Amino acid sequence: MREADVVRVNELHLVYWAQIESKQAITTDGVMVGLVRGMLIDQDDWTIPYIVVEVSTDMMERLNMKRPFRSALVTMSTSLVKDIAYMVELKADLESLKGEVEVFDPASIKH
Repeated sequence: MREADVVRVNELHLVYWAQIESKQAITTDGVMVGLVRGMLIDQDDWTIPYIVVEVSTDMMERLNMKRPFRSALVTMSTSLVKDIAYMVELKADLESLKGEVEVFDPASIKH
């Protein structure tokens, strides 16, 4: 992340959402998992426990997940994120991600 993209407030390093959206999520072994499309916010404490990543049908198979007819959204713990720069760099290789991501259906969120 360029220094201009980071806002520093009271020791916090804040990044504007538009600077992250549509960035590629890349594993430690250089595999592009997908594109960041959103995040899930815990309303109790306003933390961000998960990012939402759009993955291809091929990537779904590589992650040992049921293959949809089209691309799908998956959730990934923010604890798996190492850094955000020109991409979202993950702390895990592709093999380690298996079992760490879950299919996300936005319709499942109760309003």
